[in-house]
Amino acid sequence: MTAPAAKDTEKQDAGESARILLFLVILATASLWLQHHLGFELKKLGMVALVGAIWGSMGKLADWFGVKSTAGAFFDSFVRAPLRGLLRRVAKPGALRVAGGALAVLMALLSSVTVRSELPDERGAVSIAPVDAAGAVRVDSLGPGGTVRFLPVITSPFGREFRIDAEGYLPVSIPVYPLISRRVVLGRDLAAVPSVLFRPFVEGMVGMLDGGRFQVMRLRGTSSEVVATDSGHATSFLLGRPGTVTEAMRGLWGLELDAAQIGLEPKADFLMRWRRPHQVATASKLAPNDRLVAEIVVRCRVKARAEVILSGGPLIDVLMLDVITDAGEVPPC
Repeated sequence: MTAPAAKDTEKQDAGESARILLFLVILATASLWLQHHLGFELKKLGMVALVGAIWGSMGKLADWFGVKSTAGAFFDSFVRAPLRGLLRRVAKPGALRVAGGALAVLMALLSSVTVRSELPDERGAVSIAPVDAAGAVRVDSLGPGGTVRFLPVITSPFGREFRIDAEGYLPVSIPVYPLISRRVVLGRDLAAVPSVLFRPFVEGMVGMLDGGRFQVMRLRGTSSEVVATDSGHATSFLLGRPGTVTEAMRGLWGLELDAAQIGLEPKADFLMRWRRPHQVATASKLAPNDRLVAEIVVRCRVKARAEVILSGGPLIDVLMLDVITDAGEVPPC
């Protein structure tokens, strides 16, 4: 082979090697990007590295001792040679442009959103929807470890607003950008729905036993809307996110009953009914600063009433005070 021909061959080999290296860089970038959105699993990555190190060490030992192992010969014939041929085909300039362009477009338009709860055993539905499009809602449930991942999420190079909603939490809008995934923590990025416990007292409890209706209205300026109703339960009523009745709360209840000079047997009955609240569904989610008015109505007469402004703290405990009406008063309906 003449010197110019040898130089041309060397240039071709060098160009081919450079294209193969560029293809491997594109492949590694795509793998890392996808793995970033799927979630890194260090254990699996460590196992792959360990297997690769053992395999490479076996080949080195065979070269040192001048022995080509059977496994090495098999690898050369059935893996390395076909892989080299495949790389030569995919590393052509046209294929590289297509692969690189496709990867750039995907990385500029796709992302992921991971929603995680601070409580590992929490369950509930989680939804995500773009703010600028109606009806495109995706719903999933918190899985083991209190985590759910939405992939792929179509965004733009400049970001896109998405509305995240989870059961028991207030919805929030967040920007989602390409390349990096967005992680949302329930209880930190999404505030928990306020919880309020309404406890009927004497007239209210008697009214519920007499076929009364429990109702809650939300006041906004001069308007009001009914957000919850219930009947058939002579107990306390819980609205919002389930909360825990603490020992301190039960101690305060006992003091309230003692101050009202309630006998031992009725006191025990009140404490039993209050400590087992009935969860009442609301027409819409409660939020901090909502002004609620709760009433127990029996045949158009209000027997108990309470008013509260919600906060973002733990369970709000509200005693519904008795409403004494004149026996001769005509009901409004």
